Amino acid sequence: MSELTLVKDGPKSGAADHAGPPARVLHSWHFDQRFVGPDGSPLDLCFEGERPSFTDLVKAVGGDVPPGAVRAELFRAAAVQELENGLLRPTKRYFVPGDFDEKAITVLSGMLFPFISGVDHNSNPARKSAGFIQRIAYARLSPEDREAFRVWSRAEATRFIESIDDWLIAREVMVNESADDPISGVGVFYYEGPEAADLPRPEPEVEK
Repeated sequence: MSELTLVKDGPKSGAADHAGPPARVLHSWHFDQRFVGPDGSPLDLCFEGERPSFTDLVKAVGGDVPPGAVRAELFRAAAVQELENGLLRPTKRYFVPGDFDEKAITVLSGMLFPFISGVDHNSNPARKSAGFIQRIAYARLSPEDREAFRVWSRAEATRFIESIDDWLIAREVMVNESADDPISGVGVFYYEGPEAADLPRPEPEVEK
């Protein structure tokens, strides 16, 4: 593991719990009242010194994770910019790693685990609650429409997820208040490729 290790302590949420310190920092930068302005927008923060600072933000959610390392990761992912006056401003609400390594794997596990758990829940005939919503829509498109759909679906999905995040943020409880309760959330993904039925199947093994 790198210095950006998973943090066991600190606030957890459906939006950022499984994605590591950079994602938690972005999440808290958009909802924690200590780092949000009167209009609900994230404050521009100095790296350290004047409070609240970026260092305070990292310490609030990342424990002993080095603030400089988190800032570097956010810069690499183009998720934060440094203004002319030296203050830091988030440019994205969600963190996508700038390179594919253990940090990206951490993000992927945070997406795949809830999905697979949902499938397991829905396929369990002994479940004690209603099935979780799982829907997919797809079609074969021309190259032009495919490109248009990429752009349109990203914009619509972002609006949808941000509305979900706003609803969750307004009702979120800190981990120390409800440590044993499960997280709740909704995931969205884009897919482009062959249908499952079109994938090549392995040749059956021939007994010798």
